Amino acid sequence: MLNYFKSKDWMTVITIFVLLYVSTSFYCKNLLSETENMLVATVAVLILAINKWPFRINIVQFFVCTVLCLISLITSLIAEDEGKLLIHSILVMYCAFLFTSIISFDEFRKCFSWIMIAVCACSICTFFIKILVPNALTIFPQISRPGGFSVYNQIFCVTPVYNRFLRAYGFFWEPGAFQTFLNAAIVFVIFEKGMHRTAKLITLYIALALSFSTTGWLVGFINLAILVLVNYHNSGKSFLSLLWIPLLIVGIIAGLIFSPDNIDGITFGTAKLEAFIEGPSHGSVNSSSVRYDSIYYAIKLFFQSPIIGSGFNGVTEMTRTMYHSMFTCTPLNYFAMYGIFYGAIVGYCIFQIARSLTMFRNEILAILIFFSFIVSTLSEQYVNYLIMDVFIMYGARIVSEHLMGENAQKNVQENHFLSTIL
Repeated sequence: MLNYFKSKDWMTVITIFVLLYVSTSFYCKNLLSETENMLVATVAVLILAINKWPFRINIVQFFVCTVLCLISLITSLIAEDEGKLLIHSILVMYCAFLFTSIISFDEFRKCFSWIMIAVCACSICTFFIKILVPNALTIFPQISRPGGFSVYNQIFCVTPVYNRFLRAYGFFWEPGAFQTFLNAAIVFVIFEKGMHRTAKLITLYIALALSFSTTGWLVGFINLAILVLVNYHNSGKSFLSLLWIPLLIVGIIAGLIFSPDNIDGITFGTAKLEAFIEGPSHGSVNSSSVRYDSIYYAIKLFFQSPIIGSGFNGVTEMTRTMYHSMFTCTPLNYFAMYGIFYGAIVGYCIFQIARSLTMFRNEILAILIFFSFIVSTLSEQYVNYLIMDVFIMYGARIVSEHLMGENAQKNVQENHFLSTIL
């Protein structure tokens, strides 16, 4: 890991860390305002732009960015959203566009993966330190979020102060957010080559296990299936490599059946699935009913205004009919807030990232990667989060570069054909 960072451009590594940290960290989400976080991110990207100048602007990517911003502008004006929220959403998207114009996707995913591995290593260490020597972490400052929940802040990770049921958080605001980006790193590493690939995956999966995130575990199993299929193709399609698939299925079923129903107030396993199937919360709010509500009410809100969406005010009005304010299904939130065209563009861009990882050669595997990413975001709200817009903008850049590559290849073939017949 150290050798990797020694060989890298530290400006790029630091900028990626800053974008991820201001978007998702426990510290920034609870102690800094959106304006302060946006200011830090903008300064970081501008410094990177100056450092990397000159760089090339992708016209297709800029067009996609502008279209998304225009849609959000129209929706917000019709929905009469607060001007501050509209300006923030547009600035976030253009900041993501500028960053993705400077750094290639290949460089981003390598740096992103190593940053997440470092975060996971820190989380694993502090997890066991908390168990073995609980008072050792008292040297670190405490930070709290509304409601009184406190953590020790070690910058690269946070550790709960009072929670009896210890979980790995990374530096994120909760384990559910941690698992989203941890699983993204797992997918990126799966498509890497090199002697350290297995060690990286082990580190990431240990941290995922210690997060005790039901969504994270489910996506982790999906990613294991992706790993099996990738190894199957890389090993010359050896049938033996596919034997892992039934073992994974048995492991998932066993995990659901034998996991405890409740640990320190947190629902797990089949109990969580049963609570989810029961439907919307009716006075009794728990993690499963909240997840169901986020899907049910997002779909309901979408059908109220499927073309242009309902904006921030629509979400606010809808939460008043719920028993809580957690509107946390990101994929559906894009459609509910900004309409079918915005949601479709976002989905298409994310799918292009999945296709690029397979070198545009395996659509089934790309669909599985896309499904993995979508499921990992089902339980959190990432709409207008900078790091999520970075993924969207990379998808737009990949679309353009892939089309240009196909056109260039077609021109070479045509020129070869002409030179042959002439």
